[in-house]
Amino acid sequence: MSKKTYYFSSYVCEHGIVTNPSVISDSDQYRYLIRIPFKDRDQQKGKTAVVIMKNPSKAGRRDPLSTEEIRRISDETIYRVLDYLYKHSEIFSSVVILNLYANYASVLKDDEVKLKNSQENIVYKLTDNDSLVKNDAVIANIIAELKDGDRVIAAWGGYPGLKGFQGTYRERVTKVRELMKDKELWRVGDIVRKGTQIFPQHGSQWVDFERMELF
Repeated sequence: MSKKTYYFSSYVCEHGIVTNPSVISDSDQYRYLIRIPFKDRDQQKGKTAVVIMKNPSKAGRRDPLSTEEIRRISDETIYRVLDYLYKHSEIFSSVVILNLYANYASVLKDDEVKLKNSQENIVYKLTDNDSLVKNDAVIANIIAELKDGDRVIAAWGGYPGLKGFQGTYRERVTKVRELMKDKELWRVGDIVRKGTQIFPQHGSQWVDFERMELF
């Protein structure tokens, strides 16, 4: 049975979606940002929710089966995140998705993440310095653009399933939190506890009856 393909809901202004890089193909290794506006909400004065997750999965790529130029593929996690934020009482106008790591991968299971396309296997490391530097710059720029009423929500979840990666993961979380400066950080739902460490619930677990609270 093939895996379900997720698309953006009807309340998303799909032609207004912006990604970095601006066009993402199946062979692209990274997505640094995706900005998703909601229909019929003020994009100039409305509130933005900035969500920081672990790494991108599929969302943002063009749908190769669609005849519509603007048709993009979403994924289950972003579908849940957008559903939660669209319904929220803060009445957000748009959502910006950032990640601790910019590497495209559905699940982080190996110390190297592998992508396969029709021509070759592309192997790239999560800790590649160039991608981390660029990712940090994108995060810092988004944080600097925040206005009153915008919120930054932590949604990266607990440790990935990588052997010996826990210390590196904690360091990465610390680095990203430093980029936040003095901005408030929010979470949705329960705190995830792993030993002495605490993490925000991953966006894939969000449901609309859970509260958004300071992290």
